[in-house]
Amino acid sequence: MKILDNDPLDLSGQDGEVITVMVVRSKATVDLVLNGKDFNGSKFTLDKAKADPFLLAVGGIYTDKKKGGGAFSVSLSGSGVTATKPVTQFSAAEARRSFVFAIDVI
Repeated sequence: MKILDNDPLDLSGQDGEVITVMVVRSKATVDLVLNGKDFNGSKFTLDKAKADPFLLAVGGIYTDKKKGGGAFSVSLSGSGVTATKPVTQFSAAEARRSFVFAIDVI
């Protein structure tokens, strides 16, 4: 896997490459959707015949509405490279945050 343009959300990987997903969270729940389907696993394999690009959507909901302080990060690892997207709740008024990893299959 490669990180493109120093952007951890813009990636490329080899057809057949195994990608490992790690989620770390504090005062947040995190849901993942891979290519339009709920994803609860810890690994997936890039397959150009199934999708190109692969899209991993991440949605986090902060759970402490009074004090705030929520945070989460999602890391994708493959072929010795790790791309991490950390996010921190701006204030107790911020309810959620979302982003999408896009992996071009080459």
